[in-house]
Amino acid sequence: MSQYATISTRSGAGELPPELDPDGEGLIYGCNVSDYWDQLEAAAKELGIPSLRTFYYQDPEFFRELGKQPPVQKEWHTPEDGLKTVAALLEFLRRPDQPRVCAIFGDDFPDENQKWVIWDLTAYEAILKTAVQQSDPFRIEIC
Repeated sequence: MSQYATISTRSGAGELPPELDPDGEGLIYGCNVSDYWDQLEAAAKELGIPSLRTFYYQDPEFFRELGKQPPVQKEWHTPEDGLKTVAALLEFLRRPDQPRVCAIFGDDFPDENQKWVIWDLTAYEAILKTAVQQSDPFRIEIC
């Protein structure tokens, strides 16, 4: 079962921008990012930026239902901070410096998978740019 790491904003925004689904197919972003969550965290560490996990939020009730103590987590984040992380990850993945990308993501990554992780991050970037304009705090949720 696929998981999706999507952006939610306090105002409820976070939908895929129409320009990323020009044929109206009902595409959903975030699956590719969640498939490479650990590798994106390693890339963020190498780049010296906060990882996407910094912005992750899980409803505390989820942990209580599992009989666990919820972790301390920040519920909302400034969209500017998220946009800086996403922009840096996009720049890294789009760079022709493939040995660094392959070292983190694996040799088969640059083929098809890189394109889709970039697509997800491009969706994040568009959503976060709107959130910045609207001063709308955000978080990343896994569903």
